[in-house]
Amino acid sequence: MDILRPLLPELGIATDQCAFPDAALRLLNSRKYEAIIVDDEILGGVEFMSSLRGLPMTRNAIIFAVIRYVGVKEAFQSGANFALEKPLTAERAQRSFHAALGLIMRERRRFFRYTVNVPASLEFSNRVENITVSNLSEGGMAIDTSFALTPGLIVKCRFDLPGLKFTIEAKGEVSWTDNQGHAGVCFQQVPHLHKEKLEEWLTTRGKDEPVAIHRNSAESWHSDEAS
Repeated sequence: MDILRPLLPELGIATDQCAFPDAALRLLNSRKYEAIIVDDEILGGVEFMSSLRGLPMTRNAIIFAVIRYVGVKEAFQSGANFALEKPLTAERAQRSFHAALGLIMRERRRFFRYTVNVPASLEFSNRVENITVSNLSEGGMAIDTSFALTPGLIVKCRFDLPGLKFTIEAKGEVSWTDNQGHAGVCFQQVPHLHKEKLEEWLTTRGKDEPVAIHRNSAESWHSDEAS
């Protein structure tokens, strides 16, 4: 904590903190996090880290394991992308986080998100509901709903690309939700032609948009939250 508390804000990384895995899961279910730091000295920390790759909202997150008791090999086998051995030094931590920012940047460019306001239909559990797509990428979309969804739910969606007479159809998994009707869907199956049309549409509209590497925030290390 003494090493990371001053380091991460300097790198422009906004953070939340949880002392227990169950509290962290509640937060991870409510919004998207691009990186997760797990300390193996926290009760249940290793098991928590092992579960993250199986959860839709954290499947593609960059995971840092801060380790004292488990080995580097075990940390990687548990899903970590980076392993930071204790005692932690500022230099080693800074080097790892700089490398992670590069990974996050490449992933953001691959899945550039374009802000939209598109009516769509969502099919799940023998229901068809009207929703609004609020942003769109090759890998998924954010949606606004008037009903509750659950992370892990498999859905089918249909929507028209703005400016084109083409309807995109896709099957996906709900990756995150919050209590305000917002949710994220990660695409799992998109027909080849539909995927091509979506990629062309996003490339045309997103090529001149800047892609932020990270966000700055003065709100860091809240005692009852997590990243």
